[in-house]
Formats: sequence, C-alpha cells, structure tokens
Amino acid sequence: MSVKGQHIAVIGGGLIGASAAVRLQQAGAQVTLIDPGQERDRASFGNAGHIVIESAEPLTSWAQVRSAPGRLFGMGGPLDFRLGDITLWGPWALRYLIACKPSRFRAGTAALGALLERAIPAWHALAVDIGRPDLVQDVGYFHLWESEASAQRGLIDLAHADLGPGRYRPIDMAELEQMQALFDGRPQGGAYFENTAKLADPGQTVEALWSAFAAAGGQAIIGTVDRLEDGPNRIQVRLRDGLSLTPDQILVAAGARSARLMRHLGAKAPLVAERGYHLHFPEHDWPEDLKPILFADRFIYLTRFNSGARATSFTEIGRPDAPPDPRKWAALKRQLAELKAPVRGDGVPWMGCRPTLPDFLPAIGRLSPRALYALGHQHIGATLAAATAEAVMDLVETDATPSRLNMFDIRRFN
Repeated sequence: MSVKGQHIAVIGGGLIGASAAVRLQQAGAQVTLIDPGQERDRASFGNAGHIVIESAEPLTSWAQVRSAPGRLFGMGGPLDFRLGDITLWGPWALRYLIACKPSRFRAGTAALGALLERAIPAWHALAVDIGRPDLVQDVGYFHLWESEASAQRGLIDLAHADLGPGRYRPIDMAELEQMQALFDGRPQGGAYFENTAKLADPGQTVEALWSAFAAAGGQAIIGTVDRLEDGPNRIQVRLRDGLSLTPDQILVAAGARSARLMRHLGAKAPLVAERGYHLHFPEHDWPEDLKPILFADRFIYLTRFNSGARATSFTEIGRPDAPPDPRKWAALKRQLAELKAPVRGDGVPWMGCRPTLPDFLPAIGRLSPRALYALGHQHIGATLAAATAEAVMDLVETDATPSRLNMFDIRRFN
C-alpha cells in the first residue's frame, strides 16, 4: 500500500506522534496532526533526553519485584503509588506480575533489543532529514555509585544484564577524581556508557519536528479528540469542539491518555501514568565537557541541555490528571544540595506522565485497515521516537505487520 496521497490523522504531538507525522508527510501522505497544545504537559517536554539503547531488559522481572520495597518513596527511593488511584494501578499491578514470567521477560528483552538497535541511527536520519543534525548528540554518560560496596554490586549487575546494543567500561581514576571534585567526594566508583546519545534539548526537538512538519505541508489542529468511530467503510475522528474528520487512516499516539481512544477502537490498553518529576536550572555551572550522570544510589539523572541543566527522578504510579506531589520536588532539591550539584537557584519544577503498559513494552501495530497505534513507551519514548516512526511507515506501506513488531501488538492484553 502506497502512503502517497493518503490522508492520515496522527493523534498526539509529542516526540512519538510528531516523529511519525514528519515521516509520513515527507513520504507523500497528507497528514493532520491533532494535539491539545499543552506543550509543558507532555512527557516529551520534560524527560531526561537520554537515548537509552542499553535498556533492553523490560522492568518486569522478579528481581525488580524483590527490590521494590527498598525503592519506595517512603524509604527514600523513587517509587511511589498514589493510593487514591489504586483502582487503576491495582489491576495493572496484577498484569505486571504475570508479565514477570521468565519466558515473557526473555521474549520481551529480545524484541526490545532489536528495536533499540535502530534507535540512534533512526534519530540521526530523522534529524538530518529535517535539517537539524544538531538535535542529536553522540555522547556517553556516567553511571555512578556512592560507596565501594554499591559500586561493586552495580558493576556485577551490569556484567550480568542484557544491555542490548549498549556498551560500557569501568571509569578510570582520572574520571573518578573529576567526579569526586565536582560532587563533594561522593562517587566511589562507576561505569561509563560509551556508545549512547542524547537529544540536545527534548522540548526544542519537539518544536523542530513541528516546524519541519509544517514546512513539509502538514496541517496541525490544536484540539482534543472526543471520539473515534471505526466503521465498516470509514473511520471518523470527532473533536470536542465539534470538528469531524474522515481520514483514510489514523495513528493513536496520545501517550498516557491513549487508553480511552483505544477503547473506542475495541482494544484494551491498560496504561498507567508513570509520573516523573524534574527541576530545570537555566542558571548553572555545569562544565562544558561534563557528560550526563546517573547517580544510581539516588535514582537521579543529571544532564545539560541547550536551555539549562536538569535533574530528573521518581516513578509515581497513578492517573495522568492527578495533581503533582510537591514532596518530590523538595526531595530532589535536598538531594542536589547534598551532592553539591553545579546548579543555581531553586530550579523550575515540572511533572509529566510516561505512558506505561504492564509488561513495560511499547504497543506498535495495526488494529484495522484504518487504525494504527504507537503508545506505551514508558521510560524510552525519547529513545524510540524515531525508530517508532520508521515502524509506523512499515505498517502504513504493508498490509501485514512486520514480524519484528509481533511482541508489541496491543491485543496481547485482550
């Protein structure tokens, strides 16, 4: 099936939806991109920007289950469950435990690793094609531990983990001394991931994709989709303001808010919002040559973007529209003070929602001749946005789902 001349509506304008919209428009489709227009609310705006090709293992294993109590927010960790949202995450947690079955974990690791192989090449290709190769930076990152014991355990864990295409080495003495000088002697050991990459700035990357989409002739609608109707002869997209579209195909890429739309199409998408928090510092003293840093004992990721330095943390399970928890920002601020991180001021707070399915695998596929989806990318939406856009192109151009996407079929939850 040729993409040329088709009218395709893409619902969701974050990194996933915008990347797919650009690719489809460049290939000759007439694309309408529909998005509520709340840029700061997107996970794409506030994420860490790291292209995590080493995250081949889904977070569905009995090791994760056993370690969860020690990672709870009440114990000083990053993991929290909103008690008021237990009717959402309770059933989700049961599905999660089922997904921890070793055979499913191994199959998920293999499928995710294959998709991650394309992550960095796909991003470079997309950035070049929109005339912004500067958006993707080939830079590694430091994975640090603050005691000799945790460093020893951490290096052993890395040695036994399936890191997909990721590659690392223990840090050398000069690197360790640099880190200790910067962070008050804190790190006692670490690893350096050599072949990863990062976005120069996630929010600016979304803006660049939208600009490239418009320049290629794409149409954007700022609005909220109220209902999808996939009938025998056509699909209809109804917006809350009364506007109605009848495209040839649609792509649902609305992140944590995709579940309702998928129900309209007859599919279950048991999503929760993994709510992440950050503090962004326009003013900072981050050295020009300093790579991004993960403080593994604290579950804090520090990096520098064009717009400033950023500290990200926390996995708060709940509904996407629940109010943020100010305790998370306060805790993050205390941690940065203890580390003597090279940032200035209080930082600009943000909270956003990662869309996460119980098996921690994305959902990429086709529901009908007219309905496609790309959602549930959990912590690796920024990583897989460009590779997912390539997969969407394959789905649009062929009648059959490519075998490499079989594990990502949303009907695994029906």
